[in-house]
This record gives sequence, structure tokens and C-alpha cells, in this order.
Amino acid sequence: PLFFDRPRSAALVAELDHEETAVHLFARYVIPVNEKFEIGLSAGPSFISVTHSLVTNVAFQESAAPFTTVTLTGTTNREVSERVVAANVGANATFRLTRTVGIDGFFRYAKGATDVAGAGGTVEIEAGGTQFGIGVRFGF
Repeated sequence: PLFFDRPRSAALVAELDHEETAVHLFARYVIPVNEKFEIGLSAGPSFISVTHSLVTNVAFQESAAPFTTVTLTGTTNREVSERVVAANVGANATFRLTRTVGIDGFFRYAKGATDVAGAGGTVEIEAGGTQFGIGVRFGF
């Protein structure tokens, strides 16, 4: 800038990726409600592989004198991959259609984080979250 203590502002939306692949192990405690319905509570470790994009550089273009505006033109990104060990807790409800087949709904929460070196210092990357679903449960 031509004058000091006159900050300029600019904004840019960067396209960053975040992908997770997880394996959840758990122990399950089953509470029979009646002959056809049961509730399960579970907990255990989660192993999460996370790939995340970090901004390493921001490209910009200044206007001509008196340099009162700046335009951000893009970013340079790098991908980091880490493995996170987390804990998971969950619950499910099963309605038995037959002795070995039932309809099941579940909820699971797993959360973990890891630190990676970024351009401006350490960056914490969170992994995990809430999952829920419905499906068919087979018992043996």
C-alpha cells in the first residue's frame, strides 16, 4: 500500500478436499425388550485414515496506484494423509422379522484429531463424526 495502517481486505473461496476411510471395532451389549425387539449399546476403537488439503500459498494481484485494492487469484494446495485412532460409541434398535432376520437402525459417534505441519504452523485436522443408518440384520 501507499499508506501504512490502512488494511485492505480480500476474500477467496478455495477448493479443498477432506476424505475419510474408517474401520470401527466395537463390543456390543444387547438388551432384549421383548421377543421381537432389542436394543444394543456399543463402544470401541476407530481407526480413521484421513486425507486433507492445506493451503500453502495464496496468489494475489494488486491494483495500480494508489494500491487501495487487492484481488486474490488462487491458492496452491498440498494434500496430507494421516491415520487417527479414535473412540466410538453407538446404539442400535432391532425389530426381528424372523428368528434370524431383523430390521435394524443404528447411530454411531466417533471423533478424533491429529496435528500436521502447515505453512503457518501446526494445523489440527478433525476426523470422524456422527453416522446413522438403517438396514437388515442377520443373526446366527
